[in-house]
Amino acid sequence: MDLILELLEKDNKIEGLFKQGIGSNISGSGMNIMVDKPFETGQIIHSKFYLSKIPLIFMDIFGEVVHSTKVDERGQTLYSLGIKFLDLSVNDQEKIIASVFQKQRGVLRKRKS
Repeated sequence: MDLILELLEKDNKIEGLFKQGIGSNISGSGMNIMVDKPFETGQIIHSKFYLSKIPLIFMDIFGEVVHSTKVDERGQTLYSLGIKFLDLSVNDQEKIIASVFQKQRGVLRKRKS
């Protein structure tokens, strides 16, 4: 919430506003991402991403950090964030679930081959 309020204030620059993360898991209620900077539990993030479903579906979602874990990966310090989606519409939730099921079906087909 503090970040949203800071964004609304005039003449205020926020360092590191645009950060990128790598998604490692997603569900209809939240996601897990890897980032290179720490976040505090309770922080609100604004995420924009495409679902790997054909056709590509753009998602623009606010979420709350529910856990943050420091991870050492290949000599680099990263942070695994658990994000709970906020105000996600039922339609967007269904799009995410459909994308997850499509991906899971693809994995199952590859295992059978």
